Amino acid sequence: MCSWCYGFSPQLDSVMAQFPNMPVSLILGGLRAYGTESFESLSSFLHEHWQEVQNRTNQPFQFNILNAKGLVYDTEPACRAVVSMRSISPQKEYTYFKSLQKAFYEEGRDPTSVKTFSDLAASLGVDGEKFEKHFLSPVIQNETQRDFQMAKTLHVQGFPSLVALIDGKLHRISNGYLSAGQIISTLISLGFDEE
Repeated sequence: MCSWCYGFSPQLDSVMAQFPNMPVSLILGGLRAYGTESFESLSSFLHEHWQEVQNRTNQPFQFNILNAKGLVYDTEPACRAVVSMRSISPQKEYTYFKSLQKAFYEEGRDPTSVKTFSDLAASLGVDGEKFEKHFLSPVIQNETQRDFQMAKTLHVQGFPSLVALIDGKLHRISNGYLSAGQIISTLISLGFDEE
């Protein structure tokens, strides 16, 4: 649930279209996981930041949520929702990830609400009650923690980050927002070959 990751989605879509057979794995980094600050207290900072992302990426933002009373900016629940979808229906994980970003940034829906998460799952054909049980389970909480730990192991220090495994070696492709063209050029220069 980082605004640059939301802004980056169309770029990643373009990279994936260029390399349709390239396996892609999402690792949730946990930006602002377990945060305790309210959107209201962060409103000025986030408004300026989101405006910058919107200007650079042309992704739509709805800013009213920044004035929501008592809503805490904790991204762990949203990360856990994505991990829940991965557990139930891995082929829908990326679509769910993007729908969750859209629900928050574009539609202003609560990014900590189990109802938001289960409604989005249901819109993709996943039983909402089943989704909710997964979301609330200790197993999914632990899997979410493993994602956060994996991001640390990969030395992720900015979002979005891309790491490619090419010929058995890990290559950092980005540590922050890049255009699809820059990513594609980097992959090609590193000898990435889908075959």
